[in-house]
This record gives sequence, C-alpha cells and structure tokens, in this order.
Amino acid sequence: MQRKAKHYISAQKQNELHVSSLKAQIRAKDDQLKQHYQSIKQKSLARNMESKELRLEVRRLQARLLDMESQMGTRLKVTDMEREKSRVADEKALGLNAELVKVREAERRARRDVENMASRLSAECAKTTSLSEHLNRALEESKVWERKCAMLSEQEAEIKADLESANAAREATHVELQSIRAEVEVAQASLAKEQQVAQMAAQRNQEIHASALAQHDANLAKEKQSLTEALERAQKAQRAAEEDRAAFNAKLNDAKSTQTTLERAITDARAEVEARRIEVEDAQHARQTLEQELETARNLASSLENAYKEEQRRTDATQKALANAQEESAARTKALENAQGDLAKARAEQKDLEETRTRERKEFALQVEQAAEQAKSAATREGAHARAELESRAMAASRDAAAAKIETETTRQELDLARQELDRARQELKKARQEHGTSLERISEESKSSLRALQTRAESWRVKAENAEKALERKEHEVRLARGELARHASELERLAELQQLIERKGDQEGDLREILLSVKEQLAAHKALLNLRLLLKSAEATDAVTHLEFARVKEKNLEQQLQVLVYNVTACESHMTQCDPIATQKQQLTRTRRLEKLESQLKESATQRDDYLRTSQTNRDRLSQLLRQAETRLALSQSETLGKLPENVKTLWA
Repeated sequence: MQRKAKHYISAQKQNELHVSSLKAQIRAKDDQLKQHYQSIKQKSLARNMESKELRLEVRRLQARLLDMESQMGTRLKVTDMEREKSRVADEKALGLNAELVKVREAERRARRDVENMASRLSAECAKTTSLSEHLNRALEESKVWERKCAMLSEQEAEIKADLESANAAREATHVELQSIRAEVEVAQASLAKEQQVAQMAAQRNQEIHASALAQHDANLAKEKQSLTEALERAQKAQRAAEEDRAAFNAKLNDAKSTQTTLERAITDARAEVEARRIEVEDAQHARQTLEQELETARNLASSLENAYKEEQRRTDATQKALANAQEESAARTKALENAQGDLAKARAEQKDLEETRTRERKEFALQVEQAAEQAKSAATREGAHARAELESRAMAASRDAAAAKIETETTRQELDLARQELDRARQELKKARQEHGTSLERISEESKSSLRALQTRAESWRVKAENAEKALERKEHEVRLARGELARHASELERLAELQQLIERKGDQEGDLREILLSVKEQLAAHKALLNLRLLLKSAEATDAVTHLEFARVKEKNLEQQLQVLVYNVTACESHMTQCDPIATQKQQLTRTRRLEKLESQLKESATQRDDYLRTSQTNRDRLSQLLRQAETRLALSQSETLGKLPENVKTLWA
C-alpha cells in the first residue's frame, strides 16, 4: 500500500511536472501565437494602410484628372472665347480701318478743296493786284489828261488871242473841216457796218442761248443773267458809239463851246480820279478780306491735319492693342498646347478608368465644334462675299474717280487756255476803248464786276467749307452711333458667352443641358451674322453718301465750266465785234457749241454712272435688310425656345 501510495505520489508528481511542462509549452505556444497574431495584425494594418494610401492616391489621381479635364475644358472655352474675341476685335479693327480710310478720303477731299480754294483765292488776289495796277495806270493817265487839258486851255487862250490875226487861215480850216466831215461820214459808214455785224452776232448769240436755255431749264438761270448783261453791255457800247458820234458832230458844229466842254471834262476826270481812288481803297480792303479768308482756310487745313494725326494715333493705338491681343492669344495657345500634352499623358495613365466619359465628351465636343464651324463658315462666306462686292465697288469708284480727275485736268488746261485768250481779248478791248475815249468808265465797271465776282466766289467757298465741316461732323456722329451699336452687340455677345459657360458647367454636372448649349451657340453665331450684316449696311450707306457728294461736286464743276465757257465766248464776241471780224466770230461760236456739248455729255455720263451705282447699292441693301429681318425673327424664336428650356437661376442671368 505504501509502495502504491509512493508510486501514486511519484506518478502524480510526474503528472504535475508533465502538466507544468505542458502548461509551459502551451504558454510558449500561446506567446508565439500571440506574437504571430500581433505580427499578422501589424501586417494587416500595414496592408490596410497601404490599401488606404493606394485608394487615396487613386482618388487623388481621379480628382487630379477631373481637375485637369475641367481646367482643359475651361482653357478650351477660354481659348474659344479669346479666339472669338480676337475675331470680333479683328472685325472691329477692319471696320475701324474702313471708317478711317473713309475719314482720310474725306480729309483728303477737304484738303484738296482747301488747296483749290487757296489757289483760286491767290489767283483772284493776283487779279486784284493787276486791277490795282491798271487803276494806278488809269490814275496816271488821268493826270496826263489833266496836264493835256491844261495845255489845251493855254492853247485855247492863245488861239483866242490870235483869232483876230487868224482870219486868213479860216479858209484852210474850212478845207480841213470838209476833210474831217468826209472822214466822219466814212466812220459813220463803218459804224453802220459794225452795227449790222453786231446785230447778226447778237441774233446768233440769242439763238444759241435760246437753245442752251431750252436744254437747261433751271440750272442755267445764271447763264441767262450773264447773257442779258452781255447784251446790255453790247447795247451800251452801241449807245456809247452813237453818243461819241453825236459828240463829234457837236464838236465840229460848235467849235466855240470847246472851252466849256474841256472844263467839264477836267471836273469829270477829277471826279473819276477820286472815284477810282475810292475803288482802289475798296479793292485793297477786299484784298485784305481775301487774305484773312486765306488765313482762315490755312487754319482749317492745319486743324484738319491735326485731326488726321489724331486719327493716325488712334489707329496706331488700336493696331498696338490688336498686336498685344494676338501675342496674348499666341501665348495662350502655347499654354493650351502644353496643357494638352499634360492631359494626354494623364489620359494615357488612366484610360481604363475614364474611357466612357472621354468618348461621350469627345462626341459632345465634336458636335459642338461642328455646329460652331458650320456657323462660322456660313458667316465667313457671307462676309467674304459682301467684302468682295464692296471691294469691287470701291475699285470701280476709284477708277471712275481717276477718270473724273483726268477729265478735270483736261478741262482745267482748256480753262487756262481760255483764260489766256480772255486776257488777250481784254487787252485788245482796253486798247480799243482807250482809242474811243471810254476806257476809264469801262475799266471802273470791270473792276467793280471783278470785285463783285470775287466777293461772290469767296462767299461760295465759305459756304462750301461750312458744308464740308458739317459733312465731317455728320460722318463723325454716324461713326459714334455705329460704335455704340457695336459696343451694345459686344455686350450681348459677352452675356451670351457667360451664359454658355454657365450652361456648360451645368451640363458637366447634370448632363442634360446639351441642347440648350447648342441653341445658345447657334444664337451666338446668329448675333455675329447680324453684326456682319449691320456693318455691311452701314458701309453701303456710307458709300452711297460718298457717291452723292462726288456727283454733286462733279455737277458744280461742270456748271462752273459751262459758265466760264459762256462768259469767255461773250467777251470774245465783244472783242471780235469791236474788230469787225466775222470769221473769228463764227469760229468762236463753233468752239462754244462743241465745248458745251462735250460738257453736257460728260455730265450725262456721270449721272448714268451714279444712277447705276445707286441701283446696285439699293438692291444689295434690300437683300441685306431682308436677310437681317429673317435672322432677327429666327433669333427671337430661338431665344423664346431657349428661355422655355432654361431653369430659373439661368433665366435670371439671361434677363
């Protein structure tokens, strides 16, 4: 029993040792398992962290892709907007350049008018100087005549003293008187012939003037006045010749009354000298006024030059701004290309994740670009066609202007020749009048008429300068109105562009506003087309106004030339009548009729050209106005449709 108990105790101890060893092994294994579990937990945590980091990186990459895509979309939109703005700026620059060209042409025409006015005023000043010289010569001649009259009075006193001793010489004087009477009869016969020739020339002049007046009803009223004045002058010349003949007969019959007539002539000559002095003073005063007008014309020319310089500065500024805008657009295009490269790289990395989105967006972008390109191509075609038509019209107008310039130069040369002949005829007339003894009165009348003509011409040139200034002011006002309309349409386009951006953002977020975006882009294209049509209409109206002004100037020049031809022919007829040369009068009549027919044909050709151009411009304007009305109606319908489709927050921005 004791052995069993000892054996049991030993066995129990062994069992306890074994249990303790097993417990130690279990504890070690538990520790190992805990360590392994902890290591597994740590590994799992590390893997979870890595997976979280990977998920975060994936999300960051996705967000970065979205940001890059949004940035690229915004950049593409910005570039589209900038391209549209640059195109609008180019169109505005083209319109401004066209307006500047028109303003420069108007300034050149005004300068030419001012230069012509200055040249004519200088010529008239030269004429006034020549008239003053003639007046001075006439004054000197009057002094000489006064001296001669004094000598004659002395001789008459001597004759009175020697009358008693001159009884023997009465027979010789009687013979001389008979010879003088014979000469007087010959002179009377020559005067009768001259009167017949003058009557024939007057009848021919009356017939020719009647035909000219029948052709030109209202435009040649001034010519009628000039012809009537010329006829009155001829009648006055005839009356003066008859009076001279009567005076000569009275002198022959009344030899004793010579002293009284000489005294009266001396007093009349003194009065005429005083009157001529007054006329010389008036001519000097008129010359001063003409010089003042020349100074005003020069001031006008300087002001026009300053305005032209300011316009050039403005054009330079606009060109600089356009160059800067082009540089900015080029830089933006470069940045866009770089961004496109980055986006291509990012898309290459994440193609698998965003293939569906990219396909949809590409399809949408292609549709939008196709619609925009179609609208742009339509607008560019219409603008190119209208510009080609306008350029062809401008070339035709420039050719017509060159032809008119050549014709005006030829007419000016003919006028110079006619003026030279007129000067010669006037010199011959002066000689003849000096021989007849009525040179002083006729020279005074000519000086007065020339001064009146100078005054009327100066007033006409003042009126023309004022009309030119008013036309320039009207053109500036029209340019300002056009700029205001362009600014208003530009603001509308900016508003539509903002609305387009907002709708694109909404479409990116919601994906259901693509139709509205397309309609808004169509409205943008329609607004641009309306702008182009309005610009074309404005340019057509401006060209019509320019053609009206050019035709009015051509008509004025033609009428002035006709008047000059008629005045020249009347003066030449007077000179030939004094010379009693019928062949020369016939030649003069032929030249007058030919020149008048040539001038009338030129005026008719210019009128037909003006009418044809105005008809074509009217048809083009009617077509453009019809297109504009149709476009406005379509745009109003599309706006109403888009307003019905838009949400409330977008309607507020639209309003």
